[in-house]
Amino acid sequence: MAPMMTKKALLRTVSVASMVALGEGFIPPSSMVSTVPPSLLLRQAALPKMTLSSTALDDSLFVEKQQDSMQKENAEKENTEERIDWTKYWYPVMPLQNLDDDQDMETKATPITILDKKLVIWRSSSGGDSSNHQYSVLADTCPHRRAPLSNGKIIRQHADDDSDSTTTTATLACRYHGWQFDKDGACKSIPMMQKQPAQTLSKAFCVQSYPTQQQDGLLWVYMDPTETNPPPKPAAALQPKNSKQAPQSFSLTVFPVSFQSMIENSFDPSHAPFTHERLDPNKKSFMSYSSQNAIPMERYELTPNTTVSRDGFTLQHSPYHMSTSSATATVTATATSTTTRQFIAPYTNVAKLPWFNTTLHFVPSRPGETLVFSGGMMAGGSSIFPKYISRFIPKRIKTMVQEFMHFYFANFAEGVYRFYNQDVQIMQGQDERKQQQPQLSRKASWKDMYPTTSDAGVQIFQTWMERFGGRPAYTMPSLATRRRSSPYLLSAWDRHAKYCPQCKRTIRRLSNLSKVSRKVSRWTLSTSMVGSMVQLLLLSFAKSGRSNAVGIRSIPFTVFLFMVSVAFKLVSFKCNKLLETVFVSPHQVPEYQLMDIYAR
Repeated sequence: MAPMMTKKALLRTVSVASMVALGEGFIPPSSMVSTVPPSLLLRQAALPKMTLSSTALDDSLFVEKQQDSMQKENAEKENTEERIDWTKYWYPVMPLQNLDDDQDMETKATPITILDKKLVIWRSSSGGDSSNHQYSVLADTCPHRRAPLSNGKIIRQHADDDSDSTTTTATLACRYHGWQFDKDGACKSIPMMQKQPAQTLSKAFCVQSYPTQQQDGLLWVYMDPTETNPPPKPAAALQPKNSKQAPQSFSLTVFPVSFQSMIENSFDPSHAPFTHERLDPNKKSFMSYSSQNAIPMERYELTPNTTVSRDGFTLQHSPYHMSTSSATATVTATATSTTTRQFIAPYTNVAKLPWFNTTLHFVPSRPGETLVFSGGMMAGGSSIFPKYISRFIPKRIKTMVQEFMHFYFANFAEGVYRFYNQDVQIMQGQDERKQQQPQLSRKASWKDMYPTTSDAGVQIFQTWMERFGGRPAYTMPSLATRRRSSPYLLSAWDRHAKYCPQCKRTIRRLSNLSKVSRKVSRWTLSTSMVGSMVQLLLLSFAKSGRSNAVGIRSIPFTVFLFMVSVAFKLVSFKCNKLLETVFVSPHQVPEYQLMDIYAR
């Protein structure tokens, strides 16, 4: 009877048997052969030879990995079919009132960046009425030497060589070597070329053009230039309900913040009482926020019978801030106090309140920068002059005053200054921290917390972004964040004024006023000095009391001229300081000179 095998010998036998079964041609050591039954060794010789690169365990793991990989690929393929193509949408590039009302558009082009693509907007056809203006959008790159076409000039000529015609056609000339392009991007002239066959120029040297459309007070561009027949742009989400309701008027503001942080901020209204807190919580103003008046949201949810789809979603929420004008200490979520926020993919947020409706287009520009087109619709019109006074004021004076008020409110009003910079610093801090937490994989990325009802809006948008916007979180460069070492605040010029004709006209007026005030100050000062010298001469060489009396009487007039000189010098100084504030970025000014945006 064969001796009983020890546990150790049995394990060796199983290991050898596994090798034999796999046909690896394994020759065990003599110490192991002694414990292997002869029948098993004979069976090894009868097995065919097989060459495998791994053990059975490795093979099984390899198969499992392959299956997991195939499942991931299939899931990713399904998600890819749901994802949107960011270039297959119409994007606003500029308010039409900014383009039609800007006299510079007759001779100059305007650069803009959409989806990290540098574009140039220029008036390709103009007429006596602004409704006849046509605009072209081209790639902001000359094919010759890659110079920016936005630095070029517009060359106009009357249609059909009729000098009496009000309609003109134009070409955009590159400032580097004078190459000229028409509205479709075809090259029409190369000044340094002797022979210029039109067909050869239009085919060989062209600039990429983009489809455009004018609608809802905005100029739109379709970001897929290869699309010969782009789909029509959907109608505006907000339409006037009656004749008394004014249509939306859009303004453009540039935010040095990532696209996703900007939209998340718009779906997070509960941040306002804390980020935009003021010292006086009882001050009755629509911008008067206070953490003392913040109230938890009772509900923030999808509207009934709706879901999150590829085209967007619609939310409703109850109040988050107790009205300072309310006599009661609580706010109930009634139908009149419910706010509706509609997200229209991929960049529009429409907020509908009982007394005010607004549309916000958050257009991805470049990494860490978003263009915000804000439009409001209110009942009735507004004017800074009462009706009984407005009729007596000349139209030109009213226009100048209204444009100055717009300029001041859009760039220097305390509420706007605080709102803009407070939001920007918070969101830039978010972007910086998202950069420090890289996207590890498709399953692991930075995650926010949603413990409160007020977080539902951000949570739903992030869900839409991950499912339809693309994953990893930023599939396009323009959607990415931008790492900055410190808060980066744009100047008033780069933020808004350079795109706004009202602001640009006001800046010109302030510049002219500064120059005129400086000249008047110098003239009056010189006159007062001459008058003082004449007085001294009269008083010194006066031989009669009459001359002495004349010198004494002229003293008040000299003092008056001196005071006028000082007053005009002060006006010139104030205008220069205001203009300096427009063009100097806040982050370029020493920190001790900046107003603390959180100071009370």
